[in-house]
Amino acid sequence: MSDFQAVPAADLDRLYLAEMVAHHEDAVAAARKVADATARPELQGLARDIIASQTAEIAEIRALLAGLGEGATERGEAHAH
Repeated sequence: MSDFQAVPAADLDRLYLAEMVAHHEDAVAAARKVADATARPELQGLARDIIASQTAEIAEIRALLAGLGEGATERGEAHAH
């Protein structure tokens, strides 16, 4: 996680969004592991909900990044087009 205090205001939106993509991707990966490994239905349901919601939010965040003139890599790092 970046030190947002040290980031120039002009770069803060882009950095925040890029880090949120990485954060959400980690949550989806963890939820997939749990969904495949647990026998507890309540955890399977929670994992499926997390996968669905976080995947949708990743798409939304990437659209916001595109609106800033940025794209997000698989690990959420922003790069200029």
